[in-house]
Amino acid sequence: MSFIAQFREIQSELARRGVAAYDMRDEGHLELVFVTPSGIDRDDAGDRKRPEVTWLEPDPARPRQIAQPGARSPIRYFLDGSQRTLRAFYCDNIPVITGIVGAAILHRDERGEPRIVPGMLMFKHVWVIPLRSSLPALNQLADVIQARGGEIVDPLDDVKTERYDEELTEFGGVMERGFKRVGRVRQEVEAELLVRWCAEHGTGTGLVLVDGPLRSVAPCAVGLVKSFTRQYLTGEASAVLFRLKHGERSAAFSVADGWRDGTRVNAWYQRHWDATGRDPRHALIRLEMSADWHGQPSVDDVAGWVMRERVPSAQADARWATLLYPVHYLEEILKRHIDAQTRGWTTRR
Repeated sequence: MSFIAQFREIQSELARRGVAAYDMRDEGHLELVFVTPSGIDRDDAGDRKRPEVTWLEPDPARPRQIAQPGARSPIRYFLDGSQRTLRAFYCDNIPVITGIVGAAILHRDERGEPRIVPGMLMFKHVWVIPLRSSLPALNQLADVIQARGGEIVDPLDDVKTERYDEELTEFGGVMERGFKRVGRVRQEVEAELLVRWCAEHGTGTGLVLVDGPLRSVAPCAVGLVKSFTRQYLTGEASAVLFRLKHGERSAAFSVADGWRDGTRVNAWYQRHWDATGRDPRHALIRLEMSADWHGQPSVDDVAGWVMRERVPSAQADARWATLLYPVHYLEEILKRHIDAQTRGWTTRR
């Protein structure tokens, strides 16, 4: 059954039962309201502890020039995900949202032709509803969805029991938590796809570039982080970081923190375009490799390989300074699939 057909069946059954679930489908998707979550801010800001870094190169206060790599780039695969988070109902004064997430791995062959790797395209549809409330209409709505095979995730699943009912009263807060919960589903789909790729292709000669941080041990994968939700460097190292020039990188370091469940990565920052007159984070990315990946390529080679991927640049996208073109191309494919699955969602003309 299609996503839209399932919604219509649910709406019809709710009407038959007399459940007061008010339609919100004419509102825009939540990606227009909130920033896509990075997945590393589930803890409260006041409780976050900055993890210690171990420098892997001497003289960490000195920027490094990114040199031409000594070997041809083996980065031929690119992994990314996308999501669409939609407002569906409000019921018992609680927002009910739904999300479609997708992820895929793109392969670029020797001629530069891109295509989705067979078997490496995944989509998942979830409903986001608080499941620990005593609200009768909301619980009936959840029962109707589950009876029709819908998967429900709780936007408040990480809230302590004694605070659950209080959090339910914050309409906007529940909606934002719901948006982030869909983001976690997307991350789970991406992680599953990466595990599958490593099992099938991880012993080959090609590397996969993951658009985002590495959340688990992933040999033959390089993570590219475009946001600075978590900044690992402080003090003089941070000052050097923000003063990096186009084509320079920081010293490499090793770090492990809680949101990765203890997985340690080797990482460094590098700047891909000139930031004169811009925010000091402009065109600044972080690259990561699993510390447990034995025989990994050198930092210098990976830095140079990724630097070459800047061109062509996706300048129609506001994130162009940190967005690699193959990832942009893959995002467009995923968005077209999601658009097709959500066509007919809104009644607005």
